[in-house]
Amino acid sequence: MARFARLVGVLLTLTSISVSLAAQGIRGMVVDQTGLPLPGVRVDLYHGSNILQSLTTEADGGFTLTDGAADDVVVLTLEGFETIRVPLSAARHIVLPLAHASEITEVVGDALMSSGSSMEHLGSTMTAPLAMRLPAPRPRILQSLPLLPAVVRGTDGLLRIGGTRPHESSLWIDGFDVTDPVTLTTVIDLPNESVKGMAVVRDPISATFSGVLGSMASIETTAGSGAFTGGLQGFIPRPRLNARYGLGRIEAFYPRAYVSGRLGSHARFFASAELNFERVPVPGVTNSGGTPAAGAVGVTSFVRVDADLSPRNTITFEALYLPANTSYSGLSPLLQPAAAPDVGTRDLFGGIIDRIVLSPRDLLTLRVGIMNHDTTITPSGAGPAILRPDGWQQNWFSDVDTSGMRRSASIAWDRSGISGWGTHTLSMSGDLQLRDMSSAMNHQMIRIEDDLGRLTRSIDFMPMSRPLEASDTKGGAGFRDLWDLSSRLQLDLDLRLDWYERFTPTAPSPRLGLRYLLNESGATTFKASAGRFVGRAPLGATAFAQFPARLDRSFDPATGSLIGAVTNVFVSEEIKLPSSIGYALELEHVIRPGLDAQAAVRVRNSSDLPTVTVNPRQVVLASTGTSQYRELQVSVRQTWRPDALMFVSYVHSTTNAEVNDFGTMFTNLDTPYIEPAGQAPAAYSVPNRLRAWSTLPLPYRIVMSPAVDWRSGFPYSLQDEYRHYVGIPNSQRLPTYFSVDLTTFKTFEALNHSLDLGLQVFNLTNHFNPRDVIAVVGSARFGELTNNPGVLFGGYMQVRW
Repeated sequence: MARFARLVGVLLTLTSISVSLAAQGIRGMVVDQTGLPLPGVRVDLYHGSNILQSLTTEADGGFTLTDGAADDVVVLTLEGFETIRVPLSAARHIVLPLAHASEITEVVGDALMSSGSSMEHLGSTMTAPLAMRLPAPRPRILQSLPLLPAVVRGTDGLLRIGGTRPHESSLWIDGFDVTDPVTLTTVIDLPNESVKGMAVVRDPISATFSGVLGSMASIETTAGSGAFTGGLQGFIPRPRLNARYGLGRIEAFYPRAYVSGRLGSHARFFASAELNFERVPVPGVTNSGGTPAAGAVGVTSFVRVDADLSPRNTITFEALYLPANTSYSGLSPLLQPAAAPDVGTRDLFGGIIDRIVLSPRDLLTLRVGIMNHDTTITPSGAGPAILRPDGWQQNWFSDVDTSGMRRSASIAWDRSGISGWGTHTLSMSGDLQLRDMSSAMNHQMIRIEDDLGRLTRSIDFMPMSRPLEASDTKGGAGFRDLWDLSSRLQLDLDLRLDWYERFTPTAPSPRLGLRYLLNESGATTFKASAGRFVGRAPLGATAFAQFPARLDRSFDPATGSLIGAVTNVFVSEEIKLPSSIGYALELEHVIRPGLDAQAAVRVRNSSDLPTVTVNPRQVVLASTGTSQYRELQVSVRQTWRPDALMFVSYVHSTTNAEVNDFGTMFTNLDTPYIEPAGQAPAAYSVPNRLRAWSTLPLPYRIVMSPAVDWRSGFPYSLQDEYRHYVGIPNSQRLPTYFSVDLTTFKTFEALNHSLDLGLQVFNLTNHFNPRDVIAVVGSARFGELTNNPGVLFGGYMQVRW
């Protein structure tokens, strides 16, 4: 109760500070035909021929106009959309239709970030300027995603969006899937300046979306404006402000630069680069000299060129290059330095987007891309890997060098303005992906010991004569009818067909979205969706039968005598396309201008998941797994003006899944030991989570952005001294997590530029948030909680050009 009282106190404090910022006037909102908010729309208020007010819509599509006369007119303009005029009395909810294709070739990319009619309004999008103001460990857009409802970052650093595991979701950048083709996970992130907008697509109804079982994230990058601009950010290192971990040492350094301009008379470019340097202290491991610490060094490079080949044809070239190296990866009190490997990664992506206007109503879009991801895991120690109740010691068991490539192509045709029982926008699309991989592995023996160092179990790996190799082909086609039956009712009718390899039956995915305005003002909106979603298995799963056999032996720790031995041989059955059936109901309501509320219920049942079954002598991979997800979400957002808002959300959810899910067990194509297991609460399951954050401009050009996170602790499993499960896996939980984070900065003027200097504080209240627990029953240290980060400080710097 004391913790909850503190949370309530923080929320009341935020509210009391913010009330003074309330603005007077008429609050309106602009959305596209699917109901997705449209930022950047120019809004002009006319009285006769005179402009009384001119502004642009905010990140949530909202705007506030001063009170006017009844006959005043609001004119709305955005490139790629029809310019419309509405009376001031009808300005609270405005739908902006797409323009005829003949007028433009630079098509607005919001469709890449919209799931259609049923997409939620609150808590689904994040703009780069907003992300820059909110507390996040790095100045990157995806680092801010956990501020949104139902988005949780697991202990491995990967995102779980709406109950999906990382390999069941995906990250799209400008319509391209940029996940690792081998594992289907990704750590790609872009500096904020490179991002125009980002959305969490909870229910990907649109037939364009493929390869996901539930939620996903989509990023639209920044295009060159034509005028030369540039900037240099983050060039002030962040020193360590804690004497326990080496006072004054550089903890992080994120210098980044960007430039935008014109190439000749028909092309525009945008380019950015960032250096990522981190030395993250680990409680209980890092000493007062600052070592050892988990370190990361990498570079993120992005370039985009948009060329107008003709008034009806625009082509976009874009590329990403992200090499990175992490030393002491996963370092913790339960993973000692000698057992924490070095992990090197390299992502290389290139894509071409060709948009061709065929007629005033027809647009053809072609995409061709190639993605390469390399991962190298290098052990830091020597000899066998030793696992005791207090963690890993001496060495890591696996040396892995994996390379994967994805070649993709897609085509989409859109036709708008079709009349017939309302108006229709039709879309047809097709896509093809070819993946291949190669992975060389070398394994060390694993010794599992008790507290006294006595051997209880050993695992020996058979040598590999050649690398793991696999390839596959996946394709699909989709049809969509975005049907406006009236100004208040819209249906999103979609059908997608997916196929995997040459002889696999086609998997149909019918999907339906609905949006209905319960009143003419648009203050209350009902949304619903239902559909089947077809994913894809990690490419590594198709190489499962090539994994090296293991000799697993158990010993009596008292005498050292052999108790039993079994040789595990890996066998794979036919891998199917995993699928899920999902339903969602949502109600959105504008309580008053600037204050919005949302309530939603989601259900998802997944099947045909690639799952590992442990038999006496065989370890079998088959598409036999299932999972279930249930969610209740309530969100409230108060917006006073573009730079002053507060967001509060509560999510109650349950997730049950296969413990031996392939993508979870073999994230890097290796796992130390394999145990029989069935379904249990997912390792990332968070039944209750309350998230609140705000950004508040204060006098003297000071900005304060606090954030509160209160949630259930992550689950963990009890084990015996042999590392067999005791009871149901994931039946225990870490203590409730609570953190108050704060970013505050002041803006200065220097050399004709605006300079923001400030401070970031994480876990301001120093709440005990352990990340590890000794879970071996019978150990003298059983139940000991460890790896509590405490209070973390960091500097904040931004130069605006």
